[in-house]
Amino acid sequence: MTLTPADFGDLHAHYHRLLFAYFLAQTDDPELAGDLLQETFERAIAAADSYHGASEHELRGWLRAIAYSVMRDHERGDVYEQRALQQLGDSSPSFTDDELARLQDAAACEAFFSLIASQVDELPPDQARAVRLRFLEDLPYEEIAKRMNTSEQTARTRTSRGLKALRKRLRKAHTRFRLGSDQ
Repeated sequence: MTLTPADFGDLHAHYHRLLFAYFLAQTDDPELAGDLLQETFERAIAAADSYHGASEHELRGWLRAIAYSVMRDHERGDVYEQRALQQLGDSSPSFTDDELARLQDAAACEAFFSLIASQVDELPPDQARAVRLRFLEDLPYEEIAKRMNTSEQTARTRTSRGLKALRKRLRKAHTRFRLGSDQ
């Protein structure tokens, strides 16, 4: 299987949330998680010629291996900051007001996804897994049931209960945010 530029668009659309959640869980920093996610796809594009898998499973494993490598490299040192500084040289980027507004919107979205990911992590494991499989991997309940080795009805119930618990957690987090409380 040869990867084309269109494949990377599909890969990004399918895996960016899952990989972002992985990096966020590892770093607890939405901005850094976004940077690591970008680095993962940059490396994947650069290494496209080395991919020789034939299945979706192999493709997912290849991309995850790149993500783990990016995380390992980050843990070894700030190679991304050094690379960015080298690429920028002495110039610094300038943005229009519209570009700044879009960046702020994107940052707000990343913060929102970060909050959701952290709250999903607090759910009971079976509910968290069901929610991730349904909404991050966009799997049908039949496939969720197979992966969780349970019935389709149980998969639906776990997803529903997970969403209900997540809704409560997000309401609490929103209230704490509005009140300026850390409790």
